[in-house]
Amino acid sequence: MKHVIETTPSGLHITATVGADRQAVLLEAFGQCAAGTCSCPSAQYGKLQAIEVQAGEGSVSVELTAREGEQLDPEDIARCLDHTARQVGA
Repeated sequence: MKHVIETTPSGLHITATVGADRQAVLLEAFGQCAAGTCSCPSAQYGKLQAIEVQAGEGSVSVELTAREGEQLDPEDIARCLDHTARQVGA
């Protein structure tokens, strides 16, 4: 899985590119993250207001919205993405 993390005014935007055969598994994993039930080693959950996950053609987009007054750490999120990629074999 390749990913790009971009800082936005409200938090972070992530685009993860995977093969069509792994997209459903990645969507499920990101869904667990959105529900707060994934195993990512991160302290960022307390800073999140919302996580929105959308599938695209050959990619998955994730919009992370920070709580008022909080700032998300892109490096910590990158570690979570690497962890998720290993978990789903992407």
